[in-house]
Amino acid sequence: MTGIATILGVETYAVGAADEGIDLEALQEAIQHIKEQGKTPRALYLVPDFNNPLGTSLPLAERQRLLRIAHEENMLIFEDNPYGMLAYDGDSFPTLKALDQWGVVVYLGTFSKLLFPGLRVGFMLADQRIANEDGEAGPYLAQELSKVKSLISVNTSPVTQAMIGGFLLEHDCSLKSSLTEKKRYYRANRDQLLQSLEQHFGSDPVLADRVSWNYPHGGLFLTVTLPFVLTPQLLQQCVQEYHVIVCPLSFFTLLPGRERQVRLSFSAVTQQEIATGVARFQQFIRSHTSP
Repeated sequence: MTGIATILGVETYAVGAADEGIDLEALQEAIQHIKEQGKTPRALYLVPDFNNPLGTSLPLAERQRLLRIAHEENMLIFEDNPYGMLAYDGDSFPTLKALDQWGVVVYLGTFSKLLFPGLRVGFMLADQRIANEDGEAGPYLAQELSKVKSLISVNTSPVTQAMIGGFLLEHDCSLKSSLTEKKRYYRANRDQLLQSLEQHFGSDPVLADRVSWNYPHGGLFLTVTLPFVLTPQLLQQCVQEYHVIVCPLSFFTLLPGRERQVRLSFSAVTQQEIATGVARFQQFIRSHTSP
């Protein structure tokens, strides 16, 4: 998103995350700072459900508060929800779009994370009306965005669209009914990753109080906090010598403060690979941690 904004000459402002999603206090401070510069915040982009890379979800009360903030500031919310249907411990929270009573949410979805990555097909629900020169309700935002998309990509592949259509017809037009096996697989991987972290880090007398991680209730990622900064040199050593690939959270943010955190993914791996990988990762962390 920031890359596209840069190309288009649109100014962006990063807002930090709290333990369970966007930090709403920081958001309000950012809005105030922008307004003090004589500018107007127009839109907010976020992933409220099992986000990448943190794996956290915004609680219901915070969702309702966020919607009210957007309404009061006349600001659109772009809700990107690629992982919301991958809930492993009960149902997900209602989407921002479902809770939206003011028409401030533009909903972004994808089939790539739920069916298979090569599809690269998504969708958008943008039912806001654009005011015309007389201030009256004009076309829907979705109609205008469709025109823009047609100029950029000409057309989304009809083959991949037909594949999705056929898949939906075979599953009574429901993605949810088709995800039972996938969710069982991902949940087992998540549980294996949590168990392996507890086994290798939680019981280590040196690392038990220095390494921590969160508990994702869905999605494909969790976050581990390390006792030191994972520099590019250390990251290279981790890959080359220990054959473990992790992703520093500093790769995902424009803000400081995440230098000692990494993302672990548990999607395209087996439970045995997870167990082996965590054991090797523990050896790597231990080798760089003083007793």
